[in-house]
Amino acid sequence: MDPYNMLTESSNMRTGNDRYEGFTIDIIHELAKILHFNYTFIEQVDKNTGGPLPDGRWTGMIGKIMSG
Repeated sequence: MDPYNMLTESSNMRTGNDRYEGFTIDIIHELAKILHFNYTFIEQVDKNTGGPLPDGRWTGMIGKIMSG
């Protein structure tokens, strides 16, 4: 089974979502077809998934999702 997700070997020659492959990428692609939604993968440059701040906000990728 493919890894959960990763950049393709030829990612430097591709753009957008086509740069990624793996099990979770395939699931998201199929869900998008079935449920009729669009998506764009955005790489978190600092690789920080996120953590809570004292004021209730979050950092990293989770913070970006929560803030819209």
